[in-house]
Amino acid sequence: MTKQDFMISDDKPANKKLREEMLVNLYGPKHGLDQIATFYEATILKMIKQKSYQLGGCYEVDAIRDIGNLVHARFASELLDLPPKTQESPHGSFTEQEFYQIGAVLFTWAFLDAEPVASFRLRKAARKATAALTGVLEPLCKAIKHGEPVIALKDAIYENHSPLSNYGKHIIQRMVEGATVAHTVGQIIPMIAASVANQAQGFAQVLDLFLSDEYKHHWRTIQDLARDKIDPEGSLQQLRKYAWEGSRLATAAFGIIREVAVDSAVIQDGPQRTVNLKKGESVFLNFISSGLDPTAFPNPREIDLTRPEELYIQYGYGPHSCIGTPIAITALTAMLRVYGRLENIRRAPRLAGQMKSVTKHGFRTYMTEGWSEWSPFPTTMKIQFDGVVE
Repeated sequence: MTKQDFMISDDKPANKKLREEMLVNLYGPKHGLDQIATFYEATILKMIKQKSYQLGGCYEVDAIRDIGNLVHARFASELLDLPPKTQESPHGSFTEQEFYQIGAVLFTWAFLDAEPVASFRLRKAARKATAALTGVLEPLCKAIKHGEPVIALKDAIYENHSPLSNYGKHIIQRMVEGATVAHTVGQIIPMIAASVANQAQGFAQVLDLFLSDEYKHHWRTIQDLARDKIDPEGSLQQLRKYAWEGSRLATAAFGIIREVAVDSAVIQDGPQRTVNLKKGESVFLNFISSGLDPTAFPNPREIDLTRPEELYIQYGYGPHSCIGTPIAITALTAMLRVYGRLENIRRAPRLAGQMKSVTKHGFRTYMTEGWSEWSPFPTTMKIQFDGVVE
């Protein structure tokens, strides 16, 4: 769509160089992940207070539609100097809901375009989303590259309202230095595609996991860690372990399909199965079953906070692993820290508190809020709580 090469679009040296540059852009700033954690904690808490409503003697909020989906949209927009259009800041280019939909369409087109009947419509929507982003990003990147006065005005409006002081215009400055505007826009749009809807999906699935009958007994420990004022740093590291384990058991990415490039290959798929493959055949690499491999994860369905982090591969492995993994885990940790401060958190009664879905061909699809169609991403799940522990 952008007519520009991207770091994961091939395995050539140029793609490796793009990946190395992006790592510096994202993780080079000192205390960058600390700023991201602060952003998520503050924004999730603010959204919960804004979006929840009293219902009888408790509070209720849609944790997916009104919190999880929107907080990732706001993060990506502020990370890339595209502050959202809100009541407090009406000058943004897109609302949080619009930005989420743009990210969802682009991710679906790039990674989930498997239905021939819907492919044309999806491509058309992706072109429209790309054009909308390009129309905003091109003048923005050009202005930042050349230091135009409009940026100074924009800084005065937005910069004091976000914890992401090392990002925003600064990440674009790092990206556009020594590069063309077209190339920079061509790197930013895939970042948006990969950092909104699928990250919100992981957010929703981990929350759903810890509210399930099988795992909800962990909330007492999560709450104690979230509210700990004696050793908050130690507690934060334990919550990080919960984030890793939760995303292993409820991974956002279900797997990838790869085509055999050599004449023949033999794969040992677990201790009992050998698969013989020929050139051109497709292989589905299942992230869910790999996260439940008992040779790597003894007692795989149990939460075990002592597992070494290098074992986890739910965000991929090797040169095509997700470059945003540290950010995703930071966001999940922040989510647990905030939701752990909600008194008596629980699902809303009956179907409103359920995230309805089915798994087909290894991929999970979700019912929309109106229960009239399927979506590749979670759309709704209401929770209730009795108050917030400050």
